[in-house]
Amino acid sequence: MAFDESDLDAIEQPPTPADVARLKPWQLLWDCITGPVAAMGRLAEHPGWRRWVWPLGLLALLNLGTFALQTPMRGRLAGALIQAQLAKAQVQMGDAGAAGGAVMASGVTGGMNLVQTIFGVVGIPLGILLGTLLTAAILHFVGTVLGGQQAFGQVFTVAAWAKAPLILGAVVKLAGAAAGNFDMSPAGLSGLVAQDPFGDDPAVGSYLGPLLGQIELWNLWYLALLAVAVLAVSRVSKGKALGAVALLVGMRVLAGAAGVAIGNLVGNFGQ
Repeated sequence: MAFDESDLDAIEQPPTPADVARLKPWQLLWDCITGPVAAMGRLAEHPGWRRWVWPLGLLALLNLGTFALQTPMRGRLAGALIQAQLAKAQVQMGDAGAAGGAVMASGVTGGMNLVQTIFGVVGIPLGILLGTLLTAAILHFVGTVLGGQQAFGQVFTVAAWAKAPLILGAVVKLAGAAAGNFDMSPAGLSGLVAQDPFGDDPAVGSYLGPLLGQIELWNLWYLALLAVAVLAVSRVSKGKALGAVALLVGMRVLAGAAGVAIGNLVGNFGQ
């Protein structure tokens, strides 16, 4: 079989020394913040697990640190909520109802720390990984529909590094947690429509919550980097890249609204 010189284009060339220096994790983090177009281009050319494991692992560690620092405050908040529920039970059912509620509350409180620890150690890293996988799958599918020729590994790598602003935000949140700050509604502006857990009204979630939760400096920056990532990998127009990210955001909002609907249904059923 004749060998054509054009076949060399299909062979992945090793990175040049300059590219190797710019592919180190801390250099990539800096470049994704200061020069995202060039950084995403390099990542698209040199994908792989040695690239994406760094941003996802660092983000998971930072979030775990924040979770650990805020665990005592979460425990105190849970205890206060239980005490408020016991006070309502005492008013509605008398001392007998309050005594029964105290026994149940004691069991719930005893297992709460274990459940929180399991959720933190397992749920946070797993959620970051699965969330990135889902984001990459959606962008890969949409990019293919729009005419892109990207591989899934390329999309997953750039989607992982698009989280660079979220890493910066996690550092700020970790510092705030170390200073004793605690936010019951940490997702963007969702706190504007969050229900008061100590209020007398039924706990009905607002359908504006998922949308307002997207409005945050770090998240908006992350979405902008996702658009740059789609441009670098799929090589589509800017309009198509922005459309792909807008579709992703729309799906996130709809999924959140579905969760609110289910929560409201369960809450009303328990009334």
